[in-house]
Amino acid sequence: MSNDAAITVSAQTDVLKLLIPNPKDFGGNREEFSEWWRSMTLFLKYNKVTDTDQKIISTIVRLKGQVPSYFAEVWTEKIASNITYTWETFEEEIKTSFRKGNEKDLAEEKIKSLKQGKKNTMDFLVEFTALMYKAKIDDQHAIFLLKGHTRHDIIKTILGYPRKDIPQSREKQE
Repeated sequence: MSNDAAITVSAQTDVLKLLIPNPKDFGGNREEFSEWWRSMTLFLKYNKVTDTDQKIISTIVRLKGQVPSYFAEVWTEKIASNITYTWETFEEEIKTSFRKGNEKDLAEEKIKSLKQGKKNTMDFLVEFTALMYKAKIDDQHAIFLLKGHTRHDIIKTILGYPRKDIPQSREKQE
């Protein structure tokens, strides 16, 4: 590899390290868990941590505070014993233990009341899509909900339907 190529690779690596820094410690605040978990997942992926034990250890060393420390202690014992476990098992347990409420139910409730109103269409679609995935709504139901929650002029433009063919929501949208 030439010196210029090595410098380019090094510069790209430095830029990515700025974008994907080491995750901070998680102190148990459920409001912060989703964001922390996302940063933890990206950190593991970027650093190519693929071994189950290494992934779990990299995660539990960042669990601080009374309740997270108990969780870390249980998993430290599992790693040290002959208990069989997977990353998926760990991931499900940590999400169940620390995420805020039942995200699926919360997302279902929020998507039912979500309206585009005067929001930018792309901002609305990003929020709608995130809620759709969290609520685990299938595509057909999502399209039905989208038609009822998006401004009628947008749906008309996208689908080319006359206004009378668009399902009317209970509330008038502006």
